[in-house]
Amino acid sequence: MADQNDTGRKQAAAQAVETFVRMADKARCDRATAIPSDDELARAVTAAIRLYAARAEQTEQYPLPLTDDATATDAIVAVTEMMRCADLNAFDVNMWLSRRK
Repeated sequence: MADQNDTGRKQAAAQAVETFVRMADKARCDRATAIPSDDELARAVTAAIRLYAARAEQTEQYPLPLTDDATATDAIVAVTEMMRCADLNAFDVNMWLSRRK
């Protein structure tokens, strides 16, 4: 029974991710598509970041958080705004970078 519940939860999570990715790709490429508001997008990104951080801390594994589709520009725009939002500077980030060897 536990295996069925686990399988069902994994399938539901995969379906939620697939739905969000499909919607985000469409909104990014087709200006006629309704896009999430700033608040909705912030909630989605925050949830993804918090999930990544919690999973990384729980498992002590740090898989790549971006796919090959993300460009360096995509990454730096997001990282810069996240640093600004969290009131972090390069020194703060460097301390965290040196935390993992």
